[in-house]
Formats: sequence, structure tokens, C-alpha cells
Amino acid sequence: MSIRERKWKGSDGKPRRAWIYDFTITFPDGSSSGRIRGTYDGPGGRREAEAHERQVMASVLAGTWRAPVPEAQPVVTLVTIAKQYVEKLRDDLAVEKRGHRDLDEVICFVDGHLTRYFADAPVGSVDAEAVERFKVHLARDGRKPGSGFAPKTVFNHMSMTRRILAFAVVKKHIAAVPMIDWPKLTEPPPRFYSFEEADRLIVAGDEEPFWGSMIRTALRCGLRIGELRAAQWECVDFRSGLLHVTRAITKVRGAGQGGKTEEHVTVPKNGKTRSVPMPPSVVAALRDHPRRVGSPWVWPGEDGSWLRENAVKHPMWRACRRAGLAEDGWHICRHTFASHLVQRGVHLLEVQALAGHSNYKSTLRYAHVAPSRHAASVALLDQPAPSDDGPAAELAR
Repeated sequence: MSIRERKWKGSDGKPRRAWIYDFTITFPDGSSSGRIRGTYDGPGGRREAEAHERQVMASVLAGTWRAPVPEAQPVVTLVTIAKQYVEKLRDDLAVEKRGHRDLDEVICFVDGHLTRYFADAPVGSVDAEAVERFKVHLARDGRKPGSGFAPKTVFNHMSMTRRILAFAVVKKHIAAVPMIDWPKLTEPPPRFYSFEEADRLIVAGDEEPFWGSMIRTALRCGLRIGELRAAQWECVDFRSGLLHVTRAITKVRGAGQGGKTEEHVTVPKNGKTRSVPMPPSVVAALRDHPRRVGSPWVWPGEDGSWLRENAVKHPMWRACRRAGLAEDGWHICRHTFASHLVQRGVHLLEVQALAGHSNYKSTLRYAHVAPSRHAASVALLDQPAPSDDGPAAELAR
């Protein structure tokens, strides 16, 4: 008997076992049956596999044996891989490795763009040329025929495409991620309030004390609106003067009944917590800010829970109008926070830590607001040469 055992793990991670037979029969006239190979994965063990092999040998000798036609393997499509990747993100979310925001963006991309474009295309057919065509489609007709996405959105969508293809590599469906020609990005500098405009907005916000303290905290501590809405009193440390940013409120598409979008409290963007020093004006504003009995939230909604997204837009607009400013969203306060720090001479690395930027490139967008600092740095070159006992000489030694 030629039976040998083969063990492996399936795609679901569970152990598998089968019995392999491999033999050649020489007939009385000297002719050969050729190599006969097959697999037995039925019930039982070696004894049953050997019995199956004897049946195959008997049928070969009788001339009735026909090689089994292998079952067609199901085609694995890119959309199937994308949906598996979404489930992986859900699992990561369960252990707080990713925020809901990232999951929501991927679901929207997979359902709204990837599925419509690639449909039933096998993942193995998605090469560099196919990815390039998809990129062109997003740029020209992403929103609707004749109306494409901005370069930044195309860049984000291609980044998600690459992550899905990298997941396909991990699952051994493709050998490598196709090369991507990334869109060129020329982001405009962020818009922010001047020092005088920010002061006007704070004064205008104080006419509604509940919202005034929130506007002041946004301008002076640089929190995102989801982080402001998720702020709890236990995170406000008056003794040390620190505001601990440990939560954020984000939307999750399809999490509610009937697949509706639902809000959840999760970790801040990029999964990073941070502690921001509160200037005295913010400390004073929060000390005077009334607390709602039974609610842990610094700025609770009418029902005592966190503020809903649709509740924060109009108060900001009202404050802008009273300050004589154009109606803006809350994020301009974050841009103002970072820009004012740079204008005050704070190092960009310090700004990165205070703002919670995961990528230094995000902080570099604010470098243009302090050209005087660059001039002062270059002016140092006209000063007399340092002495031999200076820091440079010490480093050289």
C-alpha cells in the first residue's frame, strides 16, 4: 500500500487531514497504467484509506477506473476579500486597536465604490493596471458620472485599496500588492482665526456660558469636536491643570437597527490618548461650568447623555455671527490652536504632541504661519563663530 497521511490547517485555522495514495500498475502484457494519484478524505483512518486504495486498484485492473474530475475551486473576488477585511477591522475594534471612524470610512468605501467598480472581479486579476484604472475612475467619475473626487479623497481611497490588497497577500490569495501610482497632493494651508478674531469669538461665545466654555476649550486646548463631546469630568484634573483626552465620539455606519448610522464612544483618532495642559482661562471657565447631577459628561445633552452631533453646529454658528465672523465649524478652532502655538514660537514637535497628530506631516502644515522664526534662525549664521569650547566642539570630541 502506498497510503501516506497529510495534515494541514484550513483557511479557517482548523486542522485538516487526508490520506494520499500514489501507485503504478504493470499489466501482464507489460503495459503500464501510468501514475495513479488520489486523495481519500472520507470517514475513518488509515484502514479505511487502504480499503479505498484497493478499490481503486481493482477498478484500474478491470479497466473501469476513471480519474476523478477535481472540483472547481470557488473564485475569490476582491469584494469578498474586502468584506473579510471589514470583519477584521470589527475584531480589531473590539480590543480598541482602531476607532469606529476608520471602520465607518472603510465600510462606506467598500460598499459605495469598490463593490460597484470591481463587482465579481477575481482578486488575482487586480493588477497594477486595474488599480490605475480604478484610480482614474475615482478622479473622474467617483461621485457621479463626470464628477470625481478631490485628490486627497482619491489618495485616501487608494490607501484603503492597498490595505485590502495587503490583507489578500496575508491570506495567500495573491503573491504581492500591485504597485500604485499615488496621486500628487497639494493641500492648501489650514484656515485659522487671527488672535483678535479668536478673542472676539471667545467673548461672543461667553454670551451662552454652556457653549462659551466649550468654544474656549476648543481654541485653547485644540480638541477635536468628537473629543469635546466625549469629555468627562474625571478627565479634567484641576490639581495638575491637565485635560486628559481619552475618548472620542464617532459614527459607525450600519451599527444601528436597520443598518442606520449610530454614534459610539471610543478611543481618540488614531487610537492615541494624550494629556493637554489647560491655560488658566480654561481652568477658570471649567471651574465655573455647571455640572449636571448624575451625568459624567462635561457638556451633556438634554437627556444627560453625550451631546449629539446635530446639537453642536448651530451654537457655534451663533457665536460666529455675534463675533462678526463667517459661520464656521468647530474644526477651525483646532487649526487656530495649532497655528497660534507655532506663531508663539512653540516647536513643531511640541505642537504635534499637544494636537495628537500621528503623522508629523500633519503638523508641518502649520509651519508657514511663522516665517519670522525662519528669518531669525537664518540670521544666526551672521553671528560670530562659536568658540572651540562651545557645544559643537564638545560634540566633536
